[in-house]
Amino acid sequence: MGRITIRKSMYPRIYQRHLACYAAVFLAASSLSAQAPLALSSEQAVELAIENNPLFQAARSVVERARGRLQQAGLLDNPELGVSYSGDQAFNDEGEQSFGLAFSQRFPVTQRLQLEKAVARKEVEVAQAEINNEMRLLTQKVRLAVVALASTEAELELRDQLKSLNQEFLDFIESRVETGEASQVEADQLRIALYSVKQETTQLRHQLTVQKAAIRELMGVAPDFEFDLDYAFSPLPENPPLPDLDEAWLHAHPAYRLRQLLVQLAEGRIARALAARWADVAVEVFYEEERGVDAPNGLGRDRFLGLGLSVPLPLHDRNAGNVAEQRAARNEMHWHLQATVSSLQIEASMRRELVDSLRQQALEYESEVMSLIDQNLEAMRDGYAKGQISLAELFQTQAQRLKIQSTHIQVLSELANAHIQWSAATGVDLPARAPAPNTLTN
Repeated sequence: MGRITIRKSMYPRIYQRHLACYAAVFLAASSLSAQAPLALSSEQAVELAIENNPLFQAARSVVERARGRLQQAGLLDNPELGVSYSGDQAFNDEGEQSFGLAFSQRFPVTQRLQLEKAVARKEVEVAQAEINNEMRLLTQKVRLAVVALASTEAELELRDQLKSLNQEFLDFIESRVETGEASQVEADQLRIALYSVKQETTQLRHQLTVQKAAIRELMGVAPDFEFDLDYAFSPLPENPPLPDLDEAWLHAHPAYRLRQLLVQLAEGRIARALAARWADVAVEVFYEEERGVDAPNGLGRDRFLGLGLSVPLPLHDRNAGNVAEQRAARNEMHWHLQATVSSLQIEASMRRELVDSLRQQALEYESEVMSLIDQNLEAMRDGYAKGQISLAELFQTQAQRLKIQSTHIQVLSELANAHIQWSAATGVDLPARAPAPNTLTN
């Protein structure tokens, strides 16, 4: 599988989205053929996930719902029109009758409508903050999945190298068997070792298939979407230690911002509940017309125009239960905010320490161990060719080399994962704020 080594800097930075670049990637993805896998970088995979992941798109609909509530919030109740008629046709039948027409409207005596509007606006902010936090988590998942895939590909490359070396060595041994300089037992041992490596390769390819399917699901693409993720583990030298989570990063962090807005939203709901203790007053304007018998003049007509006012008294229901509930919710949100702060600070500090430790381990391998094991393996092969060591000793050396190289791949993978998780904990090197869905209108 061909790969382009795009090296991802370990320095903290704010990732800027390039719309033109993404448009080219998306159009290429849309017209992708089975014969031409699309080459994607880690950040292009993140872009595709942000635009196409169904669960993330479902989360974005929360903003539309919140804006719908904002449009509905703070409105007066609809006015009421009342019509009444009465007559004496069923009784004296003297022609007496009355007609009434009333128009009533309810008005709040507190700032309840303004508070409802403020709460609805805050709910829109919370919905957008939820999207930004979901984008942070989705970005983390995609980046971790890319690292896992790159680690498996590196393991596969190691096995392919070992298979090639073992095959060359087997060809050499078989040529010496024909001349009587080596035994058939040694050739059979090499065939068994070669088969073992092939089995490991098959298992890794199965693992690669599963990992690619997981990335397709995250990116929200079709099952037959063919792609190659271009990724190389970061260069190690001259990378400064990562900083801890500072105050500015904390306040800008999507998870912190979400919790902070939820506390503010809870405060707004308390104010709204307090304002709702007084029910709306009803103002009524009415017109009445009566036709009645007035002795000795006979039938007469009277007309009335009046104004009515209805004021509910909070004697039994003062909304105390709802106020208590909203205050408890505010306290809950406050403790969630404190927990988020603690979690982010601990996570960032722990990942920073892991990055420093793993970097030192990887540097030690590259500066000291790598050249040593290569020299040792070359010497062992030369010694076997000269009859100075046994085939078992050579196999042990090759297995040791493979184990050390595989461990180094794991270290690099853990280093990349720790940096990704540090980025998620600090809010550094994350995609820009998620765009609003196209269906939204101001």
